[in-house]
Amino acid sequence: MLSRLLFVVPSLVLVPLITSAIMGTSTRFADVPDGAWFSSSVQQAVDLGIVSGYKDANGNPTGQFGPENSVTFAEALKIALESAGYDENLGQGYGHWAAKYLSIAIGERFSLAPNQNVDLDRLATRAEVASLIADAFKVSMPPYFSQVFTDVSASHSFAFEIQALNRDGILSGDTDAEGKATGRFRPDVGINRAETVKIAIAARERYGSRMDSSRQSSSGLSCGIDECGEHPVGLPNWSCPDGSFGGPVCERFQDGRCGWMIRQCVLYSSSSRSSSSFSSFRSSSRSSSSRSALSAVTVLYSATGFSPSVIRIKAGQTVIFKNITEDGDLWVASNPHPTHTNYPEFNSNHNILKDQEYSFVFLNRGTWGYHNHFSPSQGGQVIVE
Repeated sequence: MLSRLLFVVPSLVLVPLITSAIMGTSTRFADVPDGAWFSSSVQQAVDLGIVSGYKDANGNPTGQFGPENSVTFAEALKIALESAGYDENLGQGYGHWAAKYLSIAIGERFSLAPNQNVDLDRLATRAEVASLIADAFKVSMPPYFSQVFTDVSASHSFAFEIQALNRDGILSGDTDAEGKATGRFRPDVGINRAETVKIAIAARERYGSRMDSSRQSSSGLSCGIDECGEHPVGLPNWSCPDGSFGGPVCERFQDGRCGWMIRQCVLYSSSSRSSSSFSSFRSSSRSSSSRSALSAVTVLYSATGFSPSVIRIKAGQTVIFKNITEDGDLWVASNPHPTHTNYPEFNSNHNILKDQEYSFVFLNRGTWGYHNHFSPSQGGQVIVE
């Protein structure tokens, strides 16, 4: 018998049997019967490419979904991130199939992924799945604790996450044989595939795909004729040795247009451009010793790619990309390759050598994918709020 959590979600259309298109064929899930409480959620997850059925040693579908099988931390992390709309290809890592998902969770500061030292193959608990879902969808936490389950006290590590998902109708705890709520959640016991998928799909229906919505909201900060020559209010600026102020400034171009520039205290030149006290955001590659002191987020580039590969910052915050490879080439640029048109200013425009850095102040809100122009398969994502 499947032990299950009671979920409060909109009515869904049930299908006679769950099928999915795998390798060009239609595969029936014989263990997902018509009318099962998890049937429609599994169908949606399959359609979205979040989960699939099992395959045999030859890669052929077995027709089994395994709803009662326990979920590992790696599986739960994948389901949470993909349900929320994260692009798995933005993750970096090796040694485990879920390493790329872990790198995304680290960049997004998930509670359960503070660093790379995470046992991805251990079994996940119900409370941990609640935490992963809450982090993936950036669920707002309640201002104070209110006990909704008899076995979840304020001292539990994920009490607020459980309370928040209960508040938003994502989960309502255990039910007995008659379908009545027992008032218990059993936070520290394992969770199966059916339960995990049910939670994830319920969260997606409630909160939507956060990554998709963020891509559609890239209004940025105003930089029109009236703002030309001004530093934006509330964004970082710093004092220069000559008594002036550096930082983002709305500058008029030669053609009369206005656009965001960043004033650097340190003057430098290159073979491709003349020395200037103003430089565009894309032309700030230099050694760490010449960097002005200001709050910034650092992304390291090594042979395995960018780390962390996904970061979340505020508009006006600086991101520093540092090359720590021994002899690798690095040219940071926004997607897509090779045109770099999504955020054309976000482009180093030249090679960043070992121990050198490229810094960029993100003023446009949105979700910005980037890559190494010399190695396009290695990339990451900056989420600007």
